[in-house]
Order: sequence, then C-alpha cells, then structure tokens
Amino acid sequence: MVGVGLGVSNGAQAREVTSFADLVIVGSALVKTLLDAEDAGRPEDLTGLRALVANLAAGVRGGRGSQETSLPLAESGTPQRSPGLVGT
Repeated sequence: MVGVGLGVSNGAQAREVTSFADLVIVGSALVKTLLDAEDAGRPEDLTGLRALVANLAAGVRGGRGSQETSLPLAESGTPQRSPGLVGT
C-alpha cells in the first residue's frame, strides 16, 4: 500500500492522488483550518473543518468512481482496495 500526503489540501488534489496511490494522507490542511478558526476567535467552530473534510472525501470518492471497475485482482481473486482518505 502506498500513501501520499505532501501538499494535499483540497478535493481536487485528493482526487489526483488517488490515480497513483492507495491512501491520501492529510494533516497540515486540517490543522491549518483549526488554527484559522482559533485566530478568528472561534476555536469551537468546526464549520470550516467539516467543509474541508467533506471536500477531501468527495475528491477521494470521485477518484474511486473512475477506478473501481478497473482495479486489478489481488492474489485472492478479489478486487484490490480502492483509495482512501487518512487524516493525521
């Protein structure tokens, strides 16, 4: 399994990563969103974080949709797992 996460901060980038990796790793974009809310005096407001996670997940799902039918079979004869989103 291969995970990629350098510079992934939106759904379009996450979708692109799914074309060549098994996992999309997101860390600093999530932290930045939380820090932005804190800097705005609203540390309890998770609206921005929820929007970012939804956008990233939609990007991964969009990437999956185009690949699921063409995934190679694993040794067991079952399709290999499609890409996923990992938050750190």
